Amino acid sequence: MALLHMTSTDTQLSEELGVKIRTGCDVAKADFEATEVVLSNGEHIKSDVILGVDGIWSTLRSQVVGQNVEPTETGDLAYQGTFTRKQLEELNDPEVLRFCEENKQTLTLWLGPMKHAVFYAIRGGDLGEMCQEFEGWDPILTKITTCFSSTLKWKLCHHGELDTWVKASLPQSFALLGDSAHPTLPYQSQGATVAFNDAAVIEALLERFHQTDKEQLKANGMTLHKVLKIFEPGQKPYSSLNVQGAVKNRVMYHLPDGQAQQQRDIEFSQMTAESRSDWTWIDGGFYSRLCSVAELEFLGLDRFEPSDKPNDPEDEAAHCTKMRQLGARWFRDPDHKIRAGWKIRNGDPDTPLLFVGWPAGGGVWTINTNISQSAQKGLGRIDNAFTMDERCEMIEQLGGIFYADPKDCPHLDLDGSREGDDGKGY
Repeated sequence: MALLHMTSTDTQLSEELGVKIRTGCDVAKADFEATEVVLSNGEHIKSDVILGVDGIWSTLRSQVVGQNVEPTETGDLAYQGTFTRKQLEELNDPEVLRFCEENKQTLTLWLGPMKHAVFYAIRGGDLGEMCQEFEGWDPILTKITTCFSSTLKWKLCHHGELDTWVKASLPQSFALLGDSAHPTLPYQSQGATVAFNDAAVIEALLERFHQTDKEQLKANGMTLHKVLKIFEPGQKPYSSLNVQGAVKNRVMYHLPDGQAQQQRDIEFSQMTAESRSDWTWIDGGFYSRLCSVAELEFLGLDRFEPSDKPNDPEDEAAHCTKMRQLGARWFRDPDHKIRAGWKIRNGDPDTPLLFVGWPAGGGVWTINTNISQSAQKGLGRIDNAFTMDERCEMIEQLGGIFYADPKDCPHLDLDGSREGDDGKGY
């Protein structure tokens, strides 16, 4: 679960980027014909495009799909509370202190019948009720919860997959993003990630449309409405995969005591680099910060259809080779990814980034950098390339280094010899 805290700094940055944030604006309805929204106070706000990002309880969703789509209750509840590191230290408990020291950058998960608890570092409901729910669990967990001064409690809801997220026939230009289009249960901690991905993709599409010569757009028959229609099929398979994965995790996290629970616990306790499991996320795998259109083409994957893991070991090995060529790193599981020293921290400017391009004529182009330098140099444009040739051209233009022999590139682990070496970055 990702928490987004708006600060005065965020607001200032938004204004510098030309984004106007208005608070206290309740949207009553959208007028698709006029491409405007009507606020509850009667004010009309007109624009070229309307993006509905008003969450699972969206007031605009029904206007897009043509019928009322109400979220349904899952029967699950979530409690959320925060406390400071100092509060934990003041418990003066050796077990808790050791736990905190060993879990500075990791996520800890307690699983049990019909419920689970998650502990992680981040920068109301009934507190007693929450503590009672986990009475008799791991003593470390019960001690930690005594530090809560308050807790939030909310019902977890979802709804079925929508037929469409977009209303894009002249003169209408409207799209749903995030939870208003594809709400997910929090059991994969990917809801905010998928929403940000929606925003990044539609921003890239709209920016490219805006920057393209109008005559060229006209010659190609490209309109704003067609841009929105490109957005949905490009994103929907991945959001659907996340929603389905969260539903599966809900079952796995909350198994009642019994044979299935015992098998799950055995698999967890015996995980190794070679482990295989019916719970697919337990297996090891390659992780990449992003898979752009050009990278999907390089991997031979469909942009619109999710791909299952190959059953043929040779096909799997070939895929892993290509993932290494793109600079992806192998980890036993997402949690191990963090424990291994993978610097994925919110706002950490030193988080490493590697951009890789493989030209048709041989060799490899790379830019080895970090989040801070990437933002300053505008390297994110590289991921806008639609083909690997375009990607190579962008890397070259932005100061990349070319290696005629890819084996000479120190940032790529092409033979897998560094897999499992926690000290190796890019």
